[in-house]
Amino acid sequence: MSIPLVEIPPLSRSLPRIGFGCGRIVGRSTLRQSARLIEAALDAGIRYFDVAPYYGMGTAEEVLGEVIGNNKDVVIATKVGLPRPVYDARRNLVRKLAKPVLDRARGLKTLARRFYAPRQGPPGSMRPRYDYSEATIRAAIEESLRCLRRDRVDVYLAHDPHPDDLTPELASRFEALRREGRIGAFGAGVEEPEDRWKPFGGVWQSGWPGERAATYAADVFHVFHGVIRLAPKNRAGATTVPASQLIRRAMEVSPESMILISTSTPRRLRELVDGL
Repeated sequence: MSIPLVEIPPLSRSLPRIGFGCGRIVGRSTLRQSARLIEAALDAGIRYFDVAPYYGMGTAEEVLGEVIGNNKDVVIATKVGLPRPVYDARRNLVRKLAKPVLDRARGLKTLARRFYAPRQGPPGSMRPRYDYSEATIRAAIEESLRCLRRDRVDVYLAHDPHPDDLTPELASRFEALRREGRIGAFGAGVEEPEDRWKPFGGVWQSGWPGERAATYAADVFHVFHGVIRLAPKNRAGATTVPASQLIRRAMEVSPESMILISTSTPRRLRELVDGL
């Protein structure tokens, strides 16, 4: 089926309103496998890809660069804040070998996610402070553009900022990149289901808050992730409501937003999109 469109006001364009979250994309020794997943997303009609220097042990942007490059039909959102990690080939091999086992054992997979998830305090209050200096932002955007093989990033987000980081000074640094044509729009992306703390750019990305999304402010474009990951699970680790039904409900509750999905296999991706 074709994915319904949504208008993205900060970019003055419409796109299919299902995006792909690239948090599970890893390059280098698993480049071919990850490339097939991105190609499957494109075949499914997805044209919005959310990535970050932090994703894929620092290699997720490289995968998008390899597959998508400077294709103007595709919108790329990336971030600055969490530093790019050093790629670890041994760790990637362990991840590759463990994944089939975890995929067959949902409960074990859920436990592993909880174990490796970053520890966080109350929403917003205990966030670490990252470097959002002008020098760091300038260096980060150039490295992201190099990895992505693009001449600009469509959406540029402060990655898991502390509330105190979202200052007019930081906004002016992002705005300068926009005027220079290095980015198309900017905002902030947080892990938790939280509404915007204060005005900052034109995009606010956060975890899916359920029915509360209908009450979120309408003066900013919302991107939601975690619709499936944050849903109630049974003891086996499976969602109590079919995944495609969860996505459809999210689209109904927040009809003017982008919904990100993330999966590890082309087959699962096609199942999710076909089920809409």
